[in-house]
Amino acid sequence: MPPSMLAMTVAVKGRLEGILVFDNMGEAEAFSTSDVHRLTRFREHAVAAVTKARTLVSVQEKTEQLQQQNEKLEQANENVELLSRIGRDITAKLSIDEIIGTVYENVNALMDAAVFGIGIVNEALNRIEFPATKENGQTLPPFSYQLDDDTRLAVRCCRNAEEVLIGDFAREREK
Repeated sequence: MPPSMLAMTVAVKGRLEGILVFDNMGEAEAFSTSDVHRLTRFREHAVAAVTKARTLVSVQEKTEQLQQQNEKLEQANENVELLSRIGRDITAKLSIDEIIGTVYENVNALMDAAVFGIGIVNEALNRIEFPATKENGQTLPPFSYQLDDDTRLAVRCCRNAEEVLIGDFAREREK
């Protein structure tokens, strides 16, 4: 145990934040009342420093949060601009082949989609027709699925009027 010791609380806005401890290992009664007054002023500076440090940390955290939100907004804005451009490109096309080609190129700018097709329901023939499906940039010959062929995911999607998402086709295809 030291011969002399002085301990002072550090409170910020009435909340105890810590303690300052001063030890003198060499002599007894090393601290006087004037030392206590000087250290009280030091404590006030320490409180101000702690408060400023906490404020800076809080500002830095909020700045990081705002930067992340800004990045998300920028990405969302880029996506909206891309979708708007896709819409303009599509409306400028006259054939289904050109429209599908334009959509395919733009979809691949958003995500990796090696195969892309647009199925058009032909109620009179009871089928979904795919006039110009793209695979790895190449146009496939037109094909169709009968609307009663439940083995086709496109048919299930159409008949149930809901999205079908498969993460692992071999494992999930029977769901």
